[in-house]
Amino acid sequence: MKIINGALLLALGLSTFACDGGDSDGAGGAGGQGAAEGACSVKDNGDGTATISCADGSSAEVTGLPGDQGDGCEATDNGDGTWAISCGGGDPVVVKQTAAFNSKVLVKEGNDLTLVTLHDDGSAPSRARVNKAFIDGGSISTYEVSSDNKHVLFIATDDTTSVVQLYVSDISGDKPTAPVRVNGALVADGSVISARFSPDGGKIGYIADEDEDGTNELYVAVIKAGKVTSNDKVSGTTTASAAVSSFVFSADGKQIAFLSNTAISTQSELYVATANGDADPNKVNGTLVAATSVQTDYGFTPDGKRIGYRALQGTAVYYDLYVAPVSSGNPDTAQKVNGTLDAVSVYNWGFSPNSKKVAYRADQDADLTVNTNLYISDIADEDPTTGLKVDDGGEGSAVGAFAFTSSSKYLVFMGNITDTVDVEVYSSDVSKTTPGNQTTLNADLAEDGNITGFSVIPETDNVVFLGDVTADARVELFFVHASGADDAVRVNSSLPSAGAVASYQVAKNGSALTYLAPNFTGGVPYAYYVKLADDGPKTPKVVSPIAFVGQPNLAGIALSNTGKLVWINDTFGGSGITDTISAPAILGSASAFVTFLD
Repeated sequence: MKIINGALLLALGLSTFACDGGDSDGAGGAGGQGAAEGACSVKDNGDGTATISCADGSSAEVTGLPGDQGDGCEATDNGDGTWAISCGGGDPVVVKQTAAFNSKVLVKEGNDLTLVTLHDDGSAPSRARVNKAFIDGGSISTYEVSSDNKHVLFIATDDTTSVVQLYVSDISGDKPTAPVRVNGALVADGSVISARFSPDGGKIGYIADEDEDGTNELYVAVIKAGKVTSNDKVSGTTTASAAVSSFVFSADGKQIAFLSNTAISTQSELYVATANGDADPNKVNGTLVAATSVQTDYGFTPDGKRIGYRALQGTAVYYDLYVAPVSSGNPDTAQKVNGTLDAVSVYNWGFSPNSKKVAYRADQDADLTVNTNLYISDIADEDPTTGLKVDDGGEGSAVGAFAFTSSSKYLVFMGNITDTVDVEVYSSDVSKTTPGNQTTLNADLAEDGNITGFSVIPETDNVVFLGDVTADARVELFFVHASGADDAVRVNSSLPSAGAVASYQVAKNGSALTYLAPNFTGGVPYAYYVKLADDGPKTPKVVSPIAFVGQPNLAGIALSNTGKLVWINDTFGGSGITDTISAPAILGSASAFVTFLD
């Protein structure tokens, strides 16, 4: 038996090659994560063919044998979508790398969580229930999949006592492991209130009145292979009837911030602690105006070195934005980053991906009537700068949604800046000390036209936006680089008169998007799939299964994280999953909640 060295394949750049292909004649096909997961073996079938099998369970049959001696194989990229595999000096076998897709999806059907596995051979999907059977009236109130797709947590009514508890299951294998309770034993009438994974997927934070009924405290459990290896209370000593109301992890999962009214019953204040509970938490905010609380939109910078929050501190009349350095659960003095406010509070805000800047919406123009502008502050140094205005809006203007691009160079935003009636989409280069002039990303709008929404494509400086640019009421989807150096290009296919893109979704890795739109006048929406590249979108493909086309209730679509699977939800005909190439698998009744595991 000849072994293909997984490390060698990975070094050659084929990190997802796990025999995920057929021979040059198209025979066979296998999916999986492959070489990064383990080695592959080659078996002589005795009929002129060989079967390549990999440690992750994937396999492919090829015509011809990849050599007859040796224990190491080499893979060479032919540059045309195929690879030549040779072992022990034998003649190489050409293997085609296919568009393999992850075959798992988690579906909430009624009161149950079901792990559905699609099979590359086209056979019926296999299904496995994650949760145990519920007693009468039991149900799952919420669930979440970890970022590494290895675990799912869910809060549910206990299967024997009707108590609301927290469970976790390992879903990385072919079948989910039996769910394990995460929380400790609850006091009488105690229950789990909320829970979430840490960004790295290795911890679960949850709020519960576990030790004393009516006192909601914060706990963090470490999870490994479907088991709880530790569980610690991290909210410190809490007064009776006090409550931790919300929490958030830092990106590395090592720190946790939360709101609690343990010090003053009428005020929720912001605390930060290490996520392993080895020290008491520390308060972040300064003295608050009586009977006010820190707002719930607090959070860490991506690098975990600072935390931001909005509050009424001292004698403030409007909510200011503060940023405090923090390390190992110990915050320094928080500093206000916005300027003097004019009759309104700081609205929504956000950190840049590189953690060096913070943007926010507010009114700092004392000489104008109430208007909302966009500002940015540099927080890289010990003394942050006071917010500088980004947009050119004057009296009556208003900035709406905004977002940084992945490089942190551009800030993209919507607003009625140029025309106080029409809403357009803009960008500004904020990589320098002073923000650059705003650039309009859309073309001139049709009469009464507006931009209705936008998204920054992950891992890029590209943007997609919706708007009736070419004709009033014909809402279309466009793609543009945030620099505005090139004109925006249309993403969707031609629409019928008065047709409109109803909705869209971008994959989390930025590789593709899906959208819903009709393709003939009066027609029902079809589901479309578009691959994305740095140079623009590719030609849209219809991915609605034939069974759904023409049905009146194509309710929505969902795209998996890596853009490999599309979920199509039709409230009349059922729900299905497609790999955008072959016919979708029909799973039965329509489901309201779907999570892809890829």
